[in-house]
Amino acid sequence: MNKILLSTINARYSHASLGLRSLYANLGELKDHTELLEFTLQNRPEEIVEEIIKKEPNIVAFGIYIWNIELFLKVIPLLKQTHPEIIIISGGPEISFEYEKSPLYEYIDHIICGEAEVTLPNTLASILNDKKDILKVIKEIKPDLPSLNYPYQYYSDHDIENRNLSVELSRGCPFGCEFCISSLDSKVRQFPVESFLAEIETLWNRGARKFKFIDRTFNLKYDQCSIVLDFFLNKNDSYFLHFEMVPDRLPQSLRDTILKFPKGSLQFEIGIQSFNPEVSKSIGRNQDYNAIRENLHFLMNETTVHVHADLIIGLPGEDLESIGKGLDTLYSLTDQEIQVGILKRLPGAPIDRHTLKHQIIYSKTAPYEIMQSDTINYKLMMKLKRFARYWDLVINSGNFKQTQKILLDESPFTQFLKFSNWLYSTTNKTHQISLERLTQFIATYMIDELGLEKTEVHNLVELDYMGVEGRKLPKFLNPQYQDGKMSQKKQGTDRQKRH
Repeated sequence: MNKILLSTINARYSHASLGLRSLYANLGELKDHTELLEFTLQNRPEEIVEEIIKKEPNIVAFGIYIWNIELFLKVIPLLKQTHPEIIIISGGPEISFEYEKSPLYEYIDHIICGEAEVTLPNTLASILNDKKDILKVIKEIKPDLPSLNYPYQYYSDHDIENRNLSVELSRGCPFGCEFCISSLDSKVRQFPVESFLAEIETLWNRGARKFKFIDRTFNLKYDQCSIVLDFFLNKNDSYFLHFEMVPDRLPQSLRDTILKFPKGSLQFEIGIQSFNPEVSKSIGRNQDYNAIRENLHFLMNETTVHVHADLIIGLPGEDLESIGKGLDTLYSLTDQEIQVGILKRLPGAPIDRHTLKHQIIYSKTAPYEIMQSDTINYKLMMKLKRFARYWDLVINSGNFKQTQKILLDESPFTQFLKFSNWLYSTTNKTHQISLERLTQFIATYMIDELGLEKTEVHNLVELDYMGVEGRKLPKFLNPQYQDGKMSQKKQGTDRQKRH
């Protein structure tokens, strides 16, 4: 019997592919001849191809996503050129749309668009039965979710112990946000909540305690949402749950349930994207801003939920002033974690209809980020991208809770943009900045640029830096060092010790 490989490249080792396992669970008799093979972005193309060849497959099916497309652009041609007899099937968001434009198109034998639990087994059966009329591009047949086999038993004990476990209660999204390909699937379909929770119970009994729900709108249906939350509330052990929540939909009944959860158990990812009503409306995102403010106030002041809120830079028609007001507004509502994202033109996403009108130029390589538009020129966009990167390093990291109060002051966006511009002009780096060096740069900025007293600044950054157990005092805060260099007296003492 021919051997089949289902494979993908995960962003990091701590991730385990739910997609591969869902496909495997629904292969029927073909499961006996199929193996899963996962890689990470740290693997080189040659290593990946070598590992695939070791399995001696006849057919390889790849899951291609925005985070792994650049690596697959090297892996798939290499595999096809060196082993042309292997039949390559590919699916996933990166190849389901605009596939004829993809450099991979010529190397892939069959492309399966969209959800593949039905189409992949059908395609494999046709190949194995030597059918000659199999299409190169196979359109999606949406599966009936209640009829699917659940994939969760195929998380290994090692996965449960070492990796994040993704689970899903629903697919689809009722909202029409044009930057997201989920807007193409406006009908929300659900797995039966009773059988789903039976699967989660099995995972729980095997030791799983961290669950990432990948539903696009987990709180869309309050009754289903409440049943799941109550399931975990009845557990005695500690756990961590991640949900994507619609920001303006937290009725009192759901609030009452959320209030019962202990600290550290809930994380809500809340997509705001923009506080500009005109911009939001133009991209099909209609939201109640008053409800968003009320809900964030509730989450921040009455619950222990960790809030991860999203904003997008570069939306059509939004300028620097609007972006700044949006971030200032969001920071006034939550100072926990604000993900400042850059607009991406995902293949197939309707956002492309704004490209000509707003003179938008996107990068042609993943992650397809905006480079400039009629409201943000290239030079400013580069500054904003650095802003987003440094915001992650300084604010979202949680390493500078005391210091950031001064750094951000009354206008977080304006103040941090100034710091961001200064940091880049000083370091010419956005990556590979150690925590100790970053701490020193922040101290230098507050002393030299903000005019604060050196003693006050050093006390603040020491409080932040030494707040984590196990850290040693940075050299620039050590009284034995002066201006980054060890004092002559201390150097002499050390030389005496060595001799």
